[in-house]
Amino acid sequence: MIRGKWRLFLLVFLVLPGFIFAQECLYVCTTNGFAAVICDPVVNQFLDWGYNLTYVTPADVGIFFPEEWDPYDFCFVDEVVGSASLEGIGLEPVPIPLVTTENYAARANILGYCNNTQAVNIPAEPVEIENGDHPLAAGFATGSEVIINTGGGANEDLIPNLPEIDFIGIAKPTAQYTDLYVAYGVETGATTVNGVVTENRAAIVGFHANGYSAINENGFALIKAAIDWVLAGASPVEDNAAPGSFALSQNFPNPFNPQTTISFQLEKPGQTSLKVFDAAGKLVATLLDKNLSEGHHSVEFNGQKLPSGIYFYQIQSGSFSEMQKMVLMK
Repeated sequence: MIRGKWRLFLLVFLVLPGFIFAQECLYVCTTNGFAAVICDPVVNQFLDWGYNLTYVTPADVGIFFPEEWDPYDFCFVDEVVGSASLEGIGLEPVPIPLVTTENYAARANILGYCNNTQAVNIPAEPVEIENGDHPLAAGFATGSEVIINTGGGANEDLIPNLPEIDFIGIAKPTAQYTDLYVAYGVETGATTVNGVVTENRAAIVGFHANGYSAINENGFALIKAAIDWVLAGASPVEDNAAPGSFALSQNFPNPFNPQTTISFQLEKPGQTSLKVFDAAGKLVATLLDKNLSEGHHSVEFNGQKLPSGIYFYQIQSGSFSEMQKMVLMK
């Protein structure tokens, strides 16, 4: 039975997660009033998700010192920003995790600028999910056709004809330009066409700004999955965990919906289990139960089929046992 201070703690933990865990987004946009109105659907959705937004122009972010990136958890580059203004402003390699709806900018600043390949804008149409097992797919099944924009504007697509670029394809158009990608990701350590190694994850969900008003819940699900995925890549085991010791990290992101990453460190190899329990102590998932080597490990947890609430995850490896709590917020 939950009593006293513990009950009050649970209430605060559930009611105020956005306040406690609010993540900072550096929102690269223009100061043009008309552009700001176009951005409203995306901005309002970000605010509903609980992100704190700090607006900055491409010119300003282009002269950031390294320490000026530190307060922000991730960067979002809005499609209203002129593509030419984003070339050469220091986003390759991006200093923090990055999400963008601007495919031209993505090619310039994540994958490396290549001026002989143009982004293609097409009328809104369903997309086909290519890699449903990946967190970037937002739970949509491989091969499924998903409507992400109900009209009014265009999806914007990458032309993936640069073989030296390693990216994770997620969604393609179904009617035209079916060899292009609407949604894709770039893993940390990928090399751009300019030979630069990326320092953080980046993800792209290509919407033309004129179509922002018609992005539906499926489209926003892909954008949220993109944010969660890039943030999860920035969640190593705590820096204060001594090498060769046991440690269980706080999951990241937290709160999460529906995907989060749990990282841990093992002092020595051994049979290791990682389990998830609900607030009543009922086992809801066994994420692993096998022999693992010593060192750092991470596991993805998907709470898509679970209700919102507080959950606990527990690791057991030899005599080491530790538990952390997390919040699923849908």
